[in-house]
Amino acid sequence: GAASGAHMVFGVILGTGTGGGLVIGGAPLIGANAIAGEWGHNPLPWHNSNSGDGISQQGRRCWCGKTDCIETWLSGPGFARSYRDLTGRESTPEEILNCAVGGEIAAETVLVNYENLLARALATTINMVDPDVIVLGGGMSSRLFQEVREKRGLAYSVFSFAQSYLDTGMFGVYAGTGEGQVAELAQVVADQVCQVSHDITDEETARARAQHKAGVLMGLESSAARCEQMARQLLIFDRPISSAELIANVDAVDAPALRRIAAETITAGPLSLAVVGPLGGLESYDALAAKFD
Repeated sequence: GAASGAHMVFGVILGTGTGGGLVIGGAPLIGANAIAGEWGHNPLPWHNSNSGDGISQQGRRCWCGKTDCIETWLSGPGFARSYRDLTGRESTPEEILNCAVGGEIAAETVLVNYENLLARALATTINMVDPDVIVLGGGMSSRLFQEVREKRGLAYSVFSFAQSYLDTGMFGVYAGTGEGQVAELAQVVADQVCQVSHDITDEETARARAQHKAGVLMGLESSAARCEQMARQLLIFDRPISSAELIANVDAVDAPALRRIAAETITAGPLSLAVVGPLGGLESYDALAAKFD
């Protein structure tokens, strides 16, 4: 994955909620009370110091009972609220990002504000633990997040990732859980991955497009990220690819295309399984692999 080989990794989940997790030496740090990495319910640092953009700086009440937790500003609903506070209009995160791509000043303002707040929130973590890598993940309401964490409480951190090369690639799912939940967790993840090739919806596809486009736009803020992106493009495509072209390619992806690719790759390719810690009644490799047949 994105943090392969790194000793200390801080993983950030930006979605319906906001959370995180710390991995040291390849193993998740749990903590004495199993709350290590509970990043989303720390206070957002200096949020009211950026007062010139028109976005309301009034305190946001969090469901945990506190005010101005990181989650209230950096989750999907928090992002949509910032746009509503600025424009008076209700819009989904995807709609806001599409407006930003189209050059709408209000949407661009909200996106830049979000990037600034995210940088401030991550700054405290960097100062405290100095991770080798910070991995950003999560969807505004992905299947894995909803099924594994929100509905069943099987894992605090769960996300998918992909690695692509000229001649091969890998799609994977990571989750951190306890011994008593690992068996059910593996079954739920396998079921969700298999279902993608059959019933992924237009709404889910739209959310995925929005998330990917947000990554493209946010990557423009970093000179290092832009250099790395251009280097990969030159190696693979022999030319740099503009952001407009990348976004047009993302917009061209629809649900039938995703279902077809999922059937051809995810559920048809060889399965690899890695478990660190007590197995806790986990099904055998053969039993899990059979779910993908």
